[in-house]
Amino acid sequence: MPVRGPLRNDLQGPQALTGLEPRPSAVSLSSLGTRAVVLLSAAGTAYLLHVLYAVFVSRHLFGDASWFLLKMLSENHVARWYTDYRDFYVGRYGAFAFQEYPTLLVSRLGITSLAMLSTVYGVTLFAFKPLSLVLCYHFSKDKRAVVFPLLTLFAGSINSEAYIVSETHLFVALFWPALIILFCAESISGATLLVLSALSAPLILCYESMALYGIVLCAACIYRARTLGRSSGERVASWILFGWYLLGVVLAALSIVNPRDPSNRSGFLRGMFFVLRYGDVAAWVSCIVLALVTIVLLGRIRSRGELRRLVALSAALSSLIVLHIIVLPGQTNFGLHVMARTMNVLVPLLVVPLYLMWHFGRLAIDSAQFRAALLITASLGIAQSTWNILASSEWSNMLMRLRTEVRNNRGVIPLEKSAMFRRTIDGAPIRRLHGDWPLLPLSIFLADGGNVSAMIDPGSAPFRPFDPCDAGSLPALQRYGVRYDTYLEAVGRERAGVRRAGSDEQTRR
Repeated sequence: MPVRGPLRNDLQGPQALTGLEPRPSAVSLSSLGTRAVVLLSAAGTAYLLHVLYAVFVSRHLFGDASWFLLKMLSENHVARWYTDYRDFYVGRYGAFAFQEYPTLLVSRLGITSLAMLSTVYGVTLFAFKPLSLVLCYHFSKDKRAVVFPLLTLFAGSINSEAYIVSETHLFVALFWPALIILFCAESISGATLLVLSALSAPLILCYESMALYGIVLCAACIYRARTLGRSSGERVASWILFGWYLLGVVLAALSIVNPRDPSNRSGFLRGMFFVLRYGDVAAWVSCIVLALVTIVLLGRIRSRGELRRLVALSAALSSLIVLHIIVLPGQTNFGLHVMARTMNVLVPLLVVPLYLMWHFGRLAIDSAQFRAALLITASLGIAQSTWNILASSEWSNMLMRLRTEVRNNRGVIPLEKSAMFRRTIDGAPIRRLHGDWPLLPLSIFLADGGNVSAMIDPGSAPFRPFDPCDAGSLPALQRYGVRYDTYLEAVGRERAGVRRAGSDEQTRR
């Protein structure tokens, strides 16, 4: 393929890697035209509105997050998921430290409101990706490069954003700016080195994806040290980062061989084919749009008329995502987002090579192609963000019903006798939104004034964070105003009633 732009000729001697010179020129997004910038701004605004609304209605508490929040507050430290210090590499401590320390810090400063601490936790979980995009844009010389991390977000990770607590979200948010800084920063020193160090710190114990993408970061460090390093200090920093990433690769490989929970690994592998097994409209459309953008960037279509038709087709396909939740809201299923976290790993497998080929002049992408790719990606982003806003409304409706149920009852409520067992109520999704087992921690979180009176018990499968009938296993949250007196009194009466019924049965026999 033709090479776009001149190659650098100022890299001489043994430090130059022939044929791998980066593009030297700076290009602004405005070069793509007003329409592209406006649509991109609309996509960014829609995504930020989705994030703000999701935090406002506590959607971040779906899945593991509701239990993680109560667990970290009751134990007053970042979650630890290994029992033997020799298996520390399975704990993903780097990810949990970044995700949980802000909430713990606020709690240690004297804030005891569960609602406030939940908001801090939600903002923390959702903030990494917007900050990642800002860093990618800031450090890219050619600002059009932002289309690559944007595509990773809108065609990939947003499909699992109901399960925002997953470490895959943090990993992909850290990976992109780290890679762009290594390739594009003028120098790795001062504030830039601090930013890169902060991005790199949790990668050593973040997610198993590091076993693959850490190799890419290692290669970037080698390239930086041998080709772009302007001082001995910068080259030393590059080699230190190389060692850090390499250690992360080794630890990630160990966690794959010896996982914390084999069911997590098998579930992740099954999730790799979830698009083929389940009718997730957003995931299907994302895959099609990703393929169309790839065709555009590879230069298979260059006619402006054909590019315009592809943009229109992509916009029409993206609208199906919104149409589906409007017409069939009862089919909204956050469980699909748990499986869709595999897209956080799989989508960059295509997008990262495209970025590298373009960055090193092995792929010619003109302004018309960039404009089409950005318009397609922005249209998808607007549709995905709109779906998420509507899904957050459904989540809020489910939480309202859950709050009413635990307020009006006493003691343990078996799931099968609860409204939360119903698939839909008045056409609104219920059971597909909460996933059963988080109902226990959510029952505590939603208690009026912290006075827990009832909990919905999903039973022992697939996971039970604590035994609702055992007072000793309840999260110790007295510091945050949580009281179990009413609840334990009701549980005691239930037990006494069961014992009396058993005694009467024996007497009759």
